[in-house]
Amino acid sequence: MEGDKVTIELDSFDEMRAKAADHLREVSALQKELHETRMKLAAASTGDADGTLFFKLVAAVRSAKDVASFAIGNLHHDTVRGWPHQALDNLARTMLEIPNVDQQEREWANDTIHFARTAKATEVARAHGVHQALAGIPLSATSSPVGAAKLEGAVTQLVQNAAEQQKAMETD
Repeated sequence: MEGDKVTIELDSFDEMRAKAADHLREVSALQKELHETRMKLAAASTGDADGTLFFKLVAAVRSAKDVASFAIGNLHHDTVRGWPHQALDNLARTMLEIPNVDQQEREWANDTIHFARTAKATEVARAHGVHQALAGIPLSATSSPVGAAKLEGAVTQLVQNAAEQQKAMETD
């Protein structure tokens, strides 16, 4: 069986195509209006009646994202001490709260949260003198959520072991 076929006149087809294009334009206009309404509601919830401050704050967060991306790309947490991991985590979580954040920004935020977690684990390891024990873990292992969690677990275990050893030495 070959399938059903419909025959229509070219004028009818063109009319349907024009209606479909009109509907797409209408959907696009409604999506734009929805976005603007959400932004205005978010601005109003901050007490910023005309939304000027809100839009400036959103622009500032997006600019801070660009600066943070540059820093993450050029200053690896293994080579630079004192990463402001909590501030980085806060920035990423703020990005996720912006109305209508796009998929690329959402992915950046999630990746940055994982980077901040890994940077924190590295700082904890340094503080407890176990950073050298982690030297065998490849950098690529820490760039994924699973790798970051493994690194965090390894650091926690090493810190616990170091604390137990110190306690044992104090009791001897």
